[in-house]
Amino acid sequence: MSQTLAKEIAKAIEQDIIDKKLIPKQKIPSEQLLIEKFSVSRSTIREAIKILISKGVLEIRRGKGTFVCNIPGICEDPLGFNFLNIININDYLYETREIFEPAICKLVVERATDIEIEKIGKIAKEMEKLDKEILNSIPSEKMIFKFYKLDISFHTLLCTLSKNPIIERLIPVVIQSIEKSYIPEVFLKKLTKGNRQSTHTYIYLALKERNADLAFKLMQQHLKNKK
Repeated sequence: MSQTLAKEIAKAIEQDIIDKKLIPKQKIPSEQLLIEKFSVSRSTIREAIKILISKGVLEIRRGKGTFVCNIPGICEDPLGFNFLNIININDYLYETREIFEPAICKLVVERATDIEIEKIGKIAKEMEKLDKEILNSIPSEKMIFKFYKLDISFHTLLCTLSKNPIIERLIPVVIQSIEKSYIPEVFLKKLTKGNRQSTHTYIYLALKERNADLAFKLMQQHLKNKK
């Protein structure tokens, strides 16, 4: 009976998120407030929260509380890649990215505001600056990690600015692909291949000029260069 009730409470909290009474990254009400709201026991509330954490709807931040996930319902491995046991899975991930990311650039040209595109430009400029530092030195793991975080920000922001909710749900695929590329050892091997040219700034400029075809081609080239 308590498990059934906990599932009902979990569904009610999910509905609050759907109805935007709770939004991504927001801290949920305290256990006591939830107990009073739903008129149930503390154990039932805790069980409901466990259900939502297991579904990737809520997350616990140590020392801060329980929050709505950034993209509710998306777990760390939403498509079960870890169970495929494929050695060269990164090749398939890049192949997938080559299919949808150039098209995403076209959607950004059509749908993003000038202010939103400038946010992409800000990230691109930071990446260009760091890229030059990396090429002119022996990069530390700290530098590589910073570049990795900027790269994630660049690509996830593009997905968000497509303003297509399905594409936003594909973001973890992009992140997993980028994460594999920025293992320090792998990154250092890429640097030994000679001079390379970062295309992030060029992609941003094409978006800013509302040149969808150029942005499409630049993203295609960018992904091919990163293999």
